[in-house]
Amino acid sequence: MLRDESPAFWFVPVATLLYAASLAVWFGLVKPANDVLATWAPGPIPDNFEAIRCAGRLATWR
Repeated sequence: MLRDESPAFWFVPVATLLYAASLAVWFGLVKPANDVLATWAPGPIPDNFEAIRCAGRLATWR
């Protein structure tokens, strides 16, 4: 379909690669952090929150 229109054709593989990269980032950074947070009971932030964040188990940006 789009092979004859070269500039438009390249949007498809580039978008596919970006989508795959975003999934890899989600599974690499967000899911592990969600798994850690899912084990916490509702309430105040745990005392060891800074240690967990500094150890790299949670990706946070300031």
